[in-house]
Amino acid sequence: MRFYNNGFIIQRAEERQANAYNGIEADNWFFIYRNDKFKAFYDENIGDERSCTDDNYIECCNDKQFLSDCIKYCVNTDQKFRVLFCRTQLPTPEIGEIANMRLKFLGYDYAYSGGSYYSCVRNDLFRNFPEFKQIHLNANGLLKNRLQLERFIELRSTVPEKYPKGTFEYGNFIAYMLYEVVNCTFDK
Repeated sequence: MRFYNNGFIIQRAEERQANAYNGIEADNWFFIYRNDKFKAFYDENIGDERSCTDDNYIECCNDKQFLSDCIKYCVNTDQKFRVLFCRTQLPTPEIGEIANMRLKFLGYDYAYSGGSYYSCVRNDLFRNFPEFKQIHLNANGLLKNRLQLERFIELRSTVPEKYPKGTFEYGNFIAYMLYEVVNCTFDK
């Protein structure tokens, strides 16, 4: 399984609790509808129009100037946020070099590439289905290693068939390696 350096997502920061889910499904890009400039850029360069028409695209940003502007906006308007760095199986967008960034590894998630970023990890593993009892989550409520990720994906391909229709979400899910950006400044 190959992972690409895709880019960044800005989430509303919530109070994090140990063993609670802290992955990709959250209030992502929460501030863009309050600023026409951000919304226009998001719609053209990040938003779900691209991910709905391109199966190789994840909704994240690799434009460091836009990220810097977003961070300044959140700071100046006193909005709590965090920045995630995403590595996924999808090749676009790709940010390339990310040297000079301090990243904290959070874990692996399995979710949609955009829109609601619906997470199978959040929605399946926290419901305690017995078939998933051998899957162990880390303190961030995410899969702790690639072996767990691969095992979960394998189980996720068969377990839903055992339950009534509507119990599980179906879709084109992708694997994520998620990191929290520790230093939220971006060089131009």
